[in-house]
Amino acid sequence: MSNDIDNEFFCDGISEEIINALTKIKGLKVIARTSSFAFKGKDIDIRDIGKQLNVNTILEGSIKKSQEKVRITAQLIDVKDGIHYWSKNMIENS
Repeated sequence: MSNDIDNEFFCDGISEEIINALTKIKGLKVIARTSSFAFKGKDIDIRDIGKQLNVNTILEGSIKKSQEKVRITAQLIDVKDGIHYWSKNMIENS
């Protein structure tokens, strides 16, 4: 969401940390970083992404950093109908 390359690296790093944390949950299917990052910055219908990745749900979100604050938003979405199962915002001082 920013043209700042440092911010993009920061956001990618946070995304990778989330992916790594999710892989530790037994029975949870987590798509590889390279596959999931292929959709980064593209305007593709969530149902199409689900079909391409062969998954039922997608965790998507955004990260915004401004000055001393970081806001992370995440939402879990059913790819059949686009309905949100869960959503959460977190704001932290950096």
